[in-house]
Amino acid sequence: MRFSLLISPALPLLSLAHPSQMPRDTSSIPPYRGPAHNAVDSPCPIVNAFRNHGMIHSNGSFITKQAVMDAMGKLGIDSQLQNLLASGAVMAGQYARENDKATIPWDNTPGFTKEGEWFNLNDLDFHDFVEHDASMSREDAALGNHVEFSPKVWSQVLDVFEGKEKTSIDLIAKAMNVRYQDSKARNKDFKDEYRLKTAILRYGEQAMWTQVLAKDVESGEVSVADMKLLFEKERFPDNFTAHPPNSITGTTVNTMVPELFWANPGKGDEIRQIGIGNAMGFKDLLHNVNLKDFWHPHQLKEKVLGLYDEKKDGNVPIGDIPATDNDTR
Repeated sequence: MRFSLLISPALPLLSLAHPSQMPRDTSSIPPYRGPAHNAVDSPCPIVNAFRNHGMIHSNGSFITKQAVMDAMGKLGIDSQLQNLLASGAVMAGQYARENDKATIPWDNTPGFTKEGEWFNLNDLDFHDFVEHDASMSREDAALGNHVEFSPKVWSQVLDVFEGKEKTSIDLIAKAMNVRYQDSKARNKDFKDEYRLKTAILRYGEQAMWTQVLAKDVESGEVSVADMKLLFEKERFPDNFTAHPPNSITGTTVNTMVPELFWANPGKGDEIRQIGIGNAMGFKDLLHNVNLKDFWHPHQLKEKVLGLYDEKKDGNVPIGDIPATDNDTR
């Protein structure tokens, strides 16, 4: 699964308040209505669920930073974490526009500029930018469609939860290891690409979706039926009650991430792979950058971002998608 807006390496530096003990909000999530006929997708089921519940544009395009922050706030995510995650999505959108990779025409759309704080859901599919391998519900980019839900990949996760009504930290960690081992075995690019950043994204997003769906953000216990609804249908349960404001924070996520990692039966192998992946990434950087570039920040930025260009599958333009589609934002 991709809660791929962004779990930044800076996340461990956040120290935020303890979750609120206020009653949960039963009215903050609008009813499910599905995507618009011309909607674009992201690799993240929660972000797609925002679209499907009308919390952002139902076509998935022209999403402002504030709109997606407001949607996250309705799940009980605090403002600092909202800003961190939404900033990652905005960076992906800006990267797409700066490098002529945006697939939705925007030049003549009032209020939306090249440098603006907005994005389209399919801007999030740049491989190894915020999207990553060893997803819980998507295929690796080198192996197939890394944006759409994959029943084959998801079945590996469901096998771990078979016969269980609720998840746990141990079960989620076991499922993550199953997906890690499968990607490592089948994806020839995995050895070069699975790095510390990838691990931070994977573990951070698992902690996020677990806390969003759990009755108690610290428990790791989620209804398997609710989990299936989110991943398979990209919608929240009909009886879903959101956490109170500021319940999910950098602190709650940071607390769960090491719990998931140390419960992982394959953590030793994953640590070794992170070291290999980081070494390969440093090699790529040295190949593209020389010392004089460090005195020219713009040139350095272009070369570092250029590393992503070689890994990004080309998108097919889908035509002009209107900005509003009868939505409020």
